[in-house]
Amino acid sequence: MNKNRLTILVTVVLAFLLVGCGTSSSKKQIAPMKLFPFSNDEKFGYADLEGKVVIEPQFDRAYMFRDGVALVRVGIGKDARYGYVKEDGTVLAEPVYVEATQFNEGLAWVVEKDGFPTAIDTKGKVQIEAKEVHGVGCFSDGLAAFCIEEKPYHYLWGYMNTSGKVVIEPQFKFADNFSDGLAVVETDKGWCYVDTKGKLVLQHIFNEKPEQFHNGRAVVEADDMNHLMALVDKNGKQVTSAEYQKIMPDGDIFLFVKLDQLGWMDKDGKVLFTLENGMSVRCFGGAELAAFIKDGKWGYLNRKGQITIPAQFDGAFPFSGGHAVVMKDQHIGIINEKGEFIVNPTFSHNTIYHSALEDYGSVNDDYPSVADGVVTRYVDPELLENTRITGKGVGPIKIDMKLSDIPKSVKYLYDSVVVDRTDNEDEDMVGFLACAMFYQNGKPVFDVGSWDGKTVGSIGVGFDQMQGGVNPIYFQADERRYHLKDSFKPYISEHKLKKTTVESCGGPISYYDLQGLKIYTNRSGAIEQFEIGEYLILWD
Repeated sequence: MNKNRLTILVTVVLAFLLVGCGTSSSKKQIAPMKLFPFSNDEKFGYADLEGKVVIEPQFDRAYMFRDGVALVRVGIGKDARYGYVKEDGTVLAEPVYVEATQFNEGLAWVVEKDGFPTAIDTKGKVQIEAKEVHGVGCFSDGLAAFCIEEKPYHYLWGYMNTSGKVVIEPQFKFADNFSDGLAVVETDKGWCYVDTKGKLVLQHIFNEKPEQFHNGRAVVEADDMNHLMALVDKNGKQVTSAEYQKIMPDGDIFLFVKLDQLGWMDKDGKVLFTLENGMSVRCFGGAELAAFIKDGKWGYLNRKGQITIPAQFDGAFPFSGGHAVVMKDQHIGIINEKGEFIVNPTFSHNTIYHSALEDYGSVNDDYPSVADGVVTRYVDPELLENTRITGKGVGPIKIDMKLSDIPKSVKYLYDSVVVDRTDNEDEDMVGFLACAMFYQNGKPVFDVGSWDGKTVGSIGVGFDQMQGGVNPIYFQADERRYHLKDSFKPYISEHKLKKTTVESCGGPISYYDLQGLKIYTNRSGAIEQFEIGEYLILWD
């Protein structure tokens, strides 16, 4: 899902540097840490709080545990596959998934190759099979946002519960995670919130996308001209002045940047404490201590702003159950809330270790975080057949089939057909010329030509009358889909394709031949049209 619901590390160009929190920060204490990931410079494994290796290094990425299960990855790029391990060192699910999320509220979403989103529980048992869903996000407040493809490239969002039952029908242009009983959605009229029953609230009052609610408050841009932030309550009433460059939820309090101040405030805007110039911080994330950095070293401060663990570490991460992962002398160790090492810093560290420590919504912007949603890899055979253009035809329409046998409509592809059959008065052409134009929602999608008025002789996609709007038809080359306006230049270069140039009534025409398909491109290499058969009138 191409939207990231996590608010990640933020660098503020002020006297302070603000280091981020996740919007998913919980009001509750983070679950106690039992195992932590480490690296042997090549692979990741896990060790316990006594420094004993429990899971030998074997993964290319290993994340923190949630609900007693950790997400792991083997391979990189298109060969990457995800799986899960348990805190006792056993495998919950082998790394076979092309997409996967961490666990939220006891469920995680996974997608197999050519598969659809499936939700599994912490025992590895499948709980939901979302075959009709295009994309889906993690569960929060018992609900998960999902979208369906109403028509090609047009998606509607709704919500399902942990049983897979749709509780809010797909109707929104965008839908975010639930938090504090409300979720941000976008309707045709703009941004607002929806409650867990599907009722829209706080409508027509936001010019920009608002943030999630936390402790009864949401961060909004209240001063459009100066891009200043404020807090509003669930009635839409502004409870703080619009004077903040940044506000970030941190459990039941809020971290803020205001001119030359960096600090925390309560939900009513009362300042709890501010920090001295030159400090940078991470959120508390539900813990009693938050990490800070000054003069290149990390330490921890408490909820009164008092430094309880002096700056001495090369890196510091959120506390979890009274323990935190820190770096010293470029090695990993574990400390308690007194700053004492309970696992000495003897474990190796590599450049991607930060992303392995993606922890309950607090991540570092310099490193990628784990996905909070998945997108289907499943293609309905009927849909695939009906939309792909091959050397034989488009979906159910084939070269040499009878015009009378063409279906009146085909799901996803077209909903109406107009046949224009005219006498041919050109002495260079014989018989009748029949042309059938296919429309989807009033827009031309493709057309077919016939030289005898009875059978399909050619199929074309593109041309002047089809400009504007997205065409659902594509051809496939090297497992990639190509639509109109896509760049075909890399494929041409990689395969060293040569143009074929012929004369037409309008002058020379050039195209690339691809297994019976003719692909026409413009000077920049973008696809202008593609067709099957002798659609263009060619002669010497």
